[in-house]
Amino acid sequence: MRTFTEVMRDWQMFYATVAAACATLTGLLFIALTLNSDILRRPENQHLVDTARHAFSQFILVLMVAIVFLIPHQSPVSLGVALIALSIAYAVATARYLGQVLSRSRRHKEQRIFTRGATLSIVGYTGVLGVGIAVLLHWWFAFYLLVFMLAAALAAASRYAWFLLIHQLDWGREQSS
Repeated sequence: MRTFTEVMRDWQMFYATVAAACATLTGLLFIALTLNSDILRRPENQHLVDTARHAFSQFILVLMVAIVFLIPHQSPVSLGVALIALSIAYAVATARYLGQVLSRSRRHKEQRIFTRGATLSIVGYTGVLGVGIAVLLHWWFAFYLLVFMLAAALAAASRYAWFLLIHQLDWGREQSS
């Protein structure tokens, strides 16, 4: 049977790649939002600010999970506890975010978009929590399951980023008309 250290070593290149990709996507989102900050400052576009905030937090969650996997010389307990803590913190933040957005939003389409994205987020957080518990139980196969959970979190972030892009393009067309 392989040791925890051997298994972690095998996964480090994967997580280094995930961290680099997430950092890049987060930076691109930040730049896009900065370039369109005039749109986001308008009170009627609060839903876009909410969307941007959640997309950003999803990218950061995946980045944080990747960074946790890259910490040298860690034990199963430190990795498991870190994954559990991250999942709980982000689940609480998502619940707050979703409650605020749904209470503010009066348009059914916006509520549906936020709810679908939040569902993907919940799948991601639940998976990270489950993998954290599995690591504490020394079930290394859970590392493969985490790939799907991180994919769900990235899908949620990408969905929100796409939603922002479409809204900004629509706003740009309206301004040029």
